[in-house]
Amino acid sequence: MEEIDPQGTNLAMFLNDLSPRAASDFANWTEKNLGFSLESKTSEGHVSILISDASGTKTNMADTGFGFSQVAPILAQVWQCMKSRATATPFLFVIEQPELHLHPHMQSKLAMLFASVAQEHSNIKFMIETHSEVFINQFGTAVDNSVITTEDIGIYILEKSADSDHSILTESYFDENGFLEQWPYGFFDA
Repeated sequence: MEEIDPQGTNLAMFLNDLSPRAASDFANWTEKNLGFSLESKTSEGHVSILISDASGTKTNMADTGFGFSQVAPILAQVWQCMKSRATATPFLFVIEQPELHLHPHMQSKLAMLFASVAQEHSNIKFMIETHSEVFINQFGTAVDNSVITTEDIGIYILEKSADSDHSILTESYFDENGFLEQWPYGFFDA
């Protein structure tokens, strides 16, 4: 199986069809970047996805929170694009709220992973819709730590106009130190 469907429903089969070397590469990549690895396990004709944490404890993904099952197909698709032989082919990932159901620490790791992939692979781009302060702040940290340049990241805010039914698009950006400029006052206020 070469592709993962957009909802990730065939992720277990995709992982199961990887060669042992590719499966090990993917597991090592997720372990290095996110602190857990993913692998497939076949039992009585069924394929499961196991998540291994840093201590080596393996848990069936079906027995975890929704966050892992939401982000795992994205990770597999990004990894697959990174390994693609069509290195000149542009890939655009449009992702809606990848931070949902993830612990803030995992949100930080995921944002940093997206930033580093975009910087290292000029053919891979991300368009991410988020409301996560953690995600936005981590992108600022990525700029400050030179993981990604200010030219390679853009932040756009859509706000409803106070005097009409139209939306206003505001462009925000990070300065060289990773601080947000042109950020709407009160955006993250409770």
